[in-house]
Amino acid sequence: MRLVIIYAALLLFGLGVTPGLPVVALAQEPGGDRLVENEAGFAIGLAGGFQLGRREDGYYLLGSRSLPGLILVKPLAGLTAAELAQGMQSGFHDSGAQLTPDGVPSELTVEGASGKIVEVSGVLNRSKVRGLLAGYLRTSGGGLLLFAVTAPEQWLDLKPVAEQIARGVTLFEPDVEELIRFWKERLSGFRLAPGPAGDGTGGRPEKKAYALCGNGSFLDAESAARAENRKPNGAPSGNEAGRWAITARNGQATIVFTFPDGQEESYQLSRQEHETYLDGQRYFVLPDDLCR
Repeated sequence: MRLVIIYAALLLFGLGVTPGLPVVALAQEPGGDRLVENEAGFAIGLAGGFQLGRREDGYYLLGSRSLPGLILVKPLAGLTAAELAQGMQSGFHDSGAQLTPDGVPSELTVEGASGKIVEVSGVLNRSKVRGLLAGYLRTSGGGLLLFAVTAPEQWLDLKPVAEQIARGVTLFEPDVEELIRFWKERLSGFRLAPGPAGDGTGGRPEKKAYALCGNGSFLDAESAARAENRKPNGAPSGNEAGRWAITARNGQATIVFTFPDGQEESYQLSRQEHETYLDGQRYFVLPDDLCR
């Protein structure tokens, strides 16, 4: 996977580096010394006041109350050795971002993974930056990227802490059962509705809203609602559109819709704070009483 995802994340979430200004609004109180994400299969020892700021569609953004800069962590289920080696050697260059390794990447060995680490410098969002990039390959497959960045004049303050955090990463097998359980609890009994086109959520009008029933069936919410309105007892029987299930594919939660004709549609599930996304498209999780 191209390392440009890091740059895209920084721009998408408005985390341009500005000296003297906090770049991540922290959601946690200080005091925790370890970030453990069983669903994603990693743990990070924290230092320098860094705490988890928020999760953004698979990215973990860390900020500090005492040090300027940010640390971004991205689990990558499909990361390969060749992709990691290429990215670590060339850095990445795109519109608004020119980040180049300052030297030859050095080997990095942590619990459950091996990888590389290198300092980078360049321009991000018209601001000069320095930082480091660390990449990890899990022994059992897949991996993780860690990126720390700040203004050049503040790098010497951030560097020892960033290196300590980068060398304190642990990778292990993601707990897919916990991931599946989370999404089942989040969606079962609710209506899953796409964001309308033009509201900034990327909604597409051809996408339908489905009521996800606790028995594993799903209903076409619009047609089921019409049927309910026509029936005195309000029972939308006969409107089952198929079956739904949550599975884990390549370490990522996926919702699978199986229709009566045997055809399937599947979408990767992700979340940004309390928002739900299917293949990057915003969906609303709404209360629903059709599954009675």
